[in-house]
Amino acid sequence: MQWLAEICVHRPVFATVIVLFLTVVGGFSFFTLGVDRFPKIDLPTISIRTTNNGAAPAEIETEVTDPIEGALNTVPGIDEMRSTSSRGSSNITLTFKLEKDPDQAYQEVQQKLSTVLNQLQDTADPPVVQKSDPDSSPVIQYTFCEPHGRKALTSCPHANVPR
Repeated sequence: MQWLAEICVHRPVFATVIVLFLTVVGGFSFFTLGVDRFPKIDLPTISIRTTNNGAAPAEIETEVTDPIEGALNTVPGIDEMRSTSSRGSSNITLTFKLEKDPDQAYQEVQQKLSTVLNQLQDTADPPVVQKSDPDSSPVIQYTFCEPHGRKALTSCPHANVPR
């Protein structure tokens, strides 16, 4: 490294050209660097919903949620498991590590659920497994309603409804 300092001291124009060259190449590279504000990321999230009409939350938890959680605990790559037991339904949400392939996680969850199906109550519906897909969710939703019917609009002087 001492030789570089020696060259820069003896030839200052050469040192200035090297610094300018590196600055121009760095600036060009920085401005041509592609950045995406919303990158395509498949979040490996899977939700399991099981219904049992008329069952109390405590019954749902002990007879539906706990056996399913026990079977799903052994799926590799789980980052977080959340469950909710309410009147007549059980919801379990599994969030996997980003390295986990969502399709593989879905198959592993299906396999683990098949081992616990015979432990669920006969009155309980089979669990419904859904893979989260952020691209399929709507960006915006509109809802239109007509609370008073067409007659109310015709009596309004500002409405453009033919009479």
